[in-house]
Amino acid sequence: MNDASGKIKELLSDKGIDALLISSWNRLDINLKYLSGCDIGHSFLIYPKKGNSILLVPEMELERARSECSCKVMRLKKDFVLQIRNTLRRLRVKKLGVNLSLVPYNEYKMIRKAFKGKIVDLGRLMQERRMVKTAAEIRLYRRACRITDEIMQKAIARFNSFHSENDVVRFLKRETEKRGCELSFPPIVASGRRASMPHYDKRHRFLSGFVVIDYGLKYKGYCTDITRTVFIGKPTEKDIMLYEKVLSVQEECISMIRPGMDTSEPYYYARRKLGKFFNHGLGHGVGLQIHELPNISPSSKERFCEGMIFTIEPGVYIKGRCGIRIEDDIMIKDGKPVLLTRTDKKLKCFSIKGY
Repeated sequence: MNDASGKIKELLSDKGIDALLISSWNRLDINLKYLSGCDIGHSFLIYPKKGNSILLVPEMELERARSECSCKVMRLKKDFVLQIRNTLRRLRVKKLGVNLSLVPYNEYKMIRKAFKGKIVDLGRLMQERRMVKTAAEIRLYRRACRITDEIMQKAIARFNSFHSENDVVRFLKRETEKRGCELSFPPIVASGRRASMPHYDKRHRFLSGFVVIDYGLKYKGYCTDITRTVFIGKPTEKDIMLYEKVLSVQEECISMIRPGMDTSEPYYYARRKLGKFFNHGLGHGVGLQIHELPNISPSSKERFCEGMIFTIEPGVYIKGRCGIRIEDDIMIKDGKPVLLTRTDKKLKCFSIKGY
């Protein structure tokens, strides 16, 4: 049994639940990847408290599932509702866990047809279990961050050759694909007054002033997220002071984090330091999804703990003028925060030919 399986079986045991049903019929549930190692749509994972799990997949996906998955794989029959009912009966399931947040009403009716016993929503509890990464996940994530750093460093090193925001985006996409990875989200490259919009996505403008580069990749299913800000032209003293303010707040927020601390605490510290120009959450968990628990925001209800991986990303956004954001992926190890992304954060300035 791997660490992920152990955590979920412990959850089932704690809640007195006989089995978990992961449905990826209409919408892929990331818990399927977490527990089986594969992410095949139109499939069902039956995950009992005791014994081996069973993955039901369409016939065309059998070979792939058997090569990727760590559980017993069976063909999904035409009458799969009856197939699920018979499997749950054979396992003597009286109480079934389901991630109801991803199950639409028509799918819920289908599950109800297959199972008449008690259904318990485990969506939030499974998210909480995934907050703490296993040793295997941490190894993958470290590798993902090394690749992310390589690409970000390469992009910054040749920034003189870019002219438009889209040039940077195309470069990041190309370098990601070269390494056999996927983007974890569409890169955000915003410059000048457009950088004051945290999720700007037009990309076709020429580069000028502060340029925010928010980028991440997916390596073997695990998502990274890093942001660096560079400058085109010669920054004023005020520009430099503003950048150094954001950087110092990021470093202070990271250094203050300890296990047991409320995840909202660093957010409130950043908000006090940066004021009204800081207008979003300070960070979020990362893993199989680009946004996971914990949330690092005023509404956070979690506490930091050993083995968590998350981002810290303070920023300032001055409407019509500029934006600055600096983001790293952090892990708590041996009671302290550890940087997983290490691309240099000293302000880099460039003058582009033809300007």
